Amino acid sequence: MNGEGKHSDYKLSYDPSDERAKLDIAKNLIAFANSGGGRIVVGRNEVESPGVPKAIVTELDSAKLADLVGNCVPPAQVHISHSLDKLPSGNFVVTLEIAPVDVPLVMAKDGVWKGMNSKKDKPLFLRGDIWVRHSSKTERISYEDIRAWIARSQQSEKEQILDRITTLVNLPEGTSIEVVSPSGLAIDSPQRLLENARRRRERDPDHLLSGDDLLWVFIQRGGLKLSEDDFRILIASSLRRSATLSWWLGEADNQPNLVIDELLAVLSASDRDKSDAASRITELAAVYTDSPTSQKLLRGLRNSDYAHFRSAAGAWPGKKQARIEFVQRVSGAKHGQEGLLDYSTAQLEELATRIAEDLSKEKSAALSRKLADVNRVIWAKKSQHSTFLGPSHK
Repeated sequence: MNGEGKHSDYKLSYDPSDERAKLDIAKNLIAFANSGGGRIVVGRNEVESPGVPKAIVTELDSAKLADLVGNCVPPAQVHISHSLDKLPSGNFVVTLEIAPVDVPLVMAKDGVWKGMNSKKDKPLFLRGDIWVRHSSKTERISYEDIRAWIARSQQSEKEQILDRITTLVNLPEGTSIEVVSPSGLAIDSPQRLLENARRRRERDPDHLLSGDDLLWVFIQRGGLKLSEDDFRILIASSLRRSATLSWWLGEADNQPNLVIDELLAVLSASDRDKSDAASRITELAAVYTDSPTSQKLLRGLRNSDYAHFRSAAGAWPGKKQARIEFVQRVSGAKHGQEGLLDYSTAQLEELATRIAEDLSKEKSAALSRKLADVNRVIWAKKSQHSTFLGPSHK
């Protein structure tokens, strides 16, 4: 096992009731993000692996930690994922991974906690701090770190520009220049974005739309003319960014084999940004697949090199129980104090658009989950595949 370093850290235990411990794990995740990304493994160190109880695992959920980090560095967007390894004792080792950020995350408040003794205890961090990793230590950013960051940013920007430059020779007088995608298309509408994505996917089958792309297409979805290939890339992309997934599933309601194809394709895709996909694959397996296909999906998840997929397979409760949990998720979804099932489909679509517009302005894990809930209920009301939910959900 590799030891601690610039991109990894180990914690034997974690106490979610300890406010100081929560701030400390947020601080370390931020430092990793500022240092090119990294991971924190909870429940083990270099010599022992006692794991943590299941009750602690729920507090190490990536969405909860993203909110915790977001409270320290708003309005920054961070991407955190987690995976589980179950030990013979029944405890779990939890691996938290945070992606690198393009712009340094700056602490927006002092790191004080409930029960802090102002005479003896110092804040874990101060407003305006920038934390990074130096070897196995989390430390404030240095002058050399800043110089290196600027140099990397300049090099990255230069490479992006060079990737897009086409040499122009002997241009006629009066010629205008328009910046276009590598395929030659001006990306001036969601329809053009999808057309470009289709062409890129012909060359690179693993090409996906970003979260911002998906929100733009969703907000402007009225009047779109979507082909089968459009649905494929929308479903494949939203499996990784699942806020709008149920909407596209509903729009592709008469193409269940397309959905199954994309679920199977995720298993062998080369991208690593699949933490959302793990849970959605098993959820959708309960809805769209027959027994042989669901077993094929589960085998693929169990044999995956990706820890999230192995964990999802291990947590699979069986098709019947998975459907019960799906019903509970739909019936328990709320907006404020009102159940979403009490809304009409038109009201839900209007609400989904408003949430997506807010999410496009300010990234929030809570808003993303809310949008996913609303779209899941829309799907339940409209889809021919939701009959197992019963008439009360229509």
